[in-house]
This record gives sequence, structure tokens and C-alpha cells, in this order.
Amino acid sequence: AEILATLKPVDGVVIFAETTANRLIEALQPEVYVKGGDYTLSTLPEAKIVQSYGGRIELVQVEFPTSTTQIINRILQAR
Repeated sequence: AEILATLKPVDGVVIFAETTANRLIEALQPEVYVKGGDYTLSTLPEAKIVQSYGGRIELVQVEFPTSTTQIINRILQAR
């Protein structure tokens, strides 16, 4: 969460203990809601809520760099 929060395009990161982010999304109504590429719009539990207020859903393919240098470079490039 701390690494995500440092990325320039990220306004906030919320850690929650619930099974889905439904209640948080209803309350915060983020302009863009991002989830990993292992989801589709049809399998994403929060999709209907985001779509109900006109939010945008981005499904991102996560690629894990294998070296610390690659991780640092990706973080620096995102700033």
C-alpha cells in the first residue's frame, strides 16, 4: 500500500478487511477503480457499483520485476 501511494497518478490507497470493497466504493466513489488483470468486468464484484455512478474500471496486468533495480526504476519512472 505504501509503494502504491507514492505513485504520481494515485490519490489514495485504502486497506480494508472486508471480502469486497463494495461499501468503500459506495462511500468514496472513486473516479478510477483499479484491479488486477486476473479479474474481468463480469467477475469483478464491485463493477456494478462503479458503473452506477459513472466511474471507470481499469484492469491492470501485473508484471513482477525480478530484480530490485527493476523495481526501483519502475517506481522512479512512475513519479
